[in-house]
Amino acid sequence: MVRIALGILVGVMWPSGEFPHNSWALGLFDEILHSAHATMPVVELIGGGIAAEARCHLVLPEEDKRPHDDPAAVVIGRASAFADRVAELCGIEDDLAGQWSRQVEQSEPARFEAALRDIVRRLEGWPGHFEGST
Repeated sequence: MVRIALGILVGVMWPSGEFPHNSWALGLFDEILHSAHATMPVVELIGGGIAAEARCHLVLPEEDKRPHDDPAAVVIGRASAFADRVAELCGIEDDLAGQWSRQVEQSEPARFEAALRDIVRRLEGWPGHFEGST
């Protein structure tokens, strides 16, 4: 199931004819999933992380395509807020990469699992920052 979801997100065109955004986090999740560190709890967390990452990348194009016929100050403010949210998502991905790197070097399964749980929780909450996102 995880492999199918990952394949759809990474290499298949959406029905609308658009390709989804590339995702560093999805690549990291796949790497973790296929590693010796993939315990059952980690596999479950990765499944949630993949679903959350998919939601994040479904929100991005919708937010970017909002009408720009509002006053310039409103459009600029919205664009600035959008850039801040994208930077926040990149920070979550950076944290995932850092935690995975530390796990590979130090092999502390309990600490990694707790960190992964926090990262997935942050991904799950991230789209809620946009107006009108679900």
